[in-house]
Amino acid sequence: MSEHKTSQLTVKTGTPYNILIGSGLLSSLPQHLNELKMGKKYLLVTHEILTPYAYTLQNALNEHGYNGNILYLPAGEETKSYEYLNQIYDKLIDERLDRGCFMIAVGGGVIGDIVGYAAATYLRGIDFVQIPTTLLAMVDSSVGGKTAIDHPKGKNLIGAFHQPRLVLADLDVLHTLPERDYVSAIAEIIKYGVIYDKGMFHYLETNMEKLLARDEEVLRYCVTRSCQIKGHVVEQDEKESSIRAILNYGHTIGHAIEASVGYGTLTHGECVAIGMVGAARLAVELEILTEDGYNRIFRLILKAGLPVDVLGMGLTVAQIKDVIFNDKKVVGGNLKFVLPKEIGNVLIEKVDFEKIIPTLVALGIKLDEKVQ
Repeated sequence: MSEHKTSQLTVKTGTPYNILIGSGLLSSLPQHLNELKMGKKYLLVTHEILTPYAYTLQNALNEHGYNGNILYLPAGEETKSYEYLNQIYDKLIDERLDRGCFMIAVGGGVIGDIVGYAAATYLRGIDFVQIPTTLLAMVDSSVGGKTAIDHPKGKNLIGAFHQPRLVLADLDVLHTLPERDYVSAIAEIIKYGVIYDKGMFHYLETNMEKLLARDEEVLRYCVTRSCQIKGHVVEQDEKESSIRAILNYGHTIGHAIEASVGYGTLTHGECVAIGMVGAARLAVELEILTEDGYNRIFRLILKAGLPVDVLGMGLTVAQIKDVIFNDKKVVGGNLKFVLPKEIGNVLIEKVDFEKIIPTLVALGIKLDEKVQ
């Protein structure tokens, strides 16, 4: 049996923090909090299905003089709402947590996003720690300080930038992650290869079967490299005013599909996969990307077992247009797309909506008479 290794990265934002990636890390949380000189009172927020992990953390913390309670929220994207945000605020106030206290997010992107936003806004900002329990949260949402809740008219429209004090990614928790959730997250890992690292993309082409089998060495490499890339981009552009926008590759169309089919119908990763295919197809149409580049992206997404279209789902171009113009990536009425020039290199281009219609149709979205 190979020895477990732990990777440690530092994200050098305005408030630097470490990301720890490895196996058997949950019980080490108190040691890291002590090093950060965190307060002794906390609120841990999670889902009931994650109770064993929450108890492991709570017991370890209590043994080291920390004092806190657990708040359980329902699973699902619907939890990222004002209703559940207010439940967190109520608990923080009832428990009399002050600015010297901190929060712990134990879960996937939904928990990380809403807990981060609560931490960003409660008493104008308190500390929080990310304990991601899904592959998607490990490689994406737990890193970078984006926090948010959804609005009925769009995903993540209400939010703030608030960096965690620590991200602790224990790969052991992925053994119980449902297959669909695990595979969905691979879309974001593929994204990092397309936007930043052709070597990583080639690694994925070669090792996709092992990644799908949850091979520990391949998994640790993919999580670590994904966090390195995202951390490096965030360091250069913490508030998403320039280069950080490349992390939205696949998300413009992806978010529009996710909102149009109804949250929960397709996973976030599945929508991003379809969006990446769409953006790559659009790049070919605009003569930015070669057919060969497109084919490699398309084949790798298929190899991962991810969807590449929305055929049969009844979506219309008018629906997508309505949602897409409520997206945060629309600036001054202009659609901004992240388009691959080649594997490992992308550009950000303003594109008229009319130019993306053929791409949407190629993804299985129906053209209708309502499009203006």
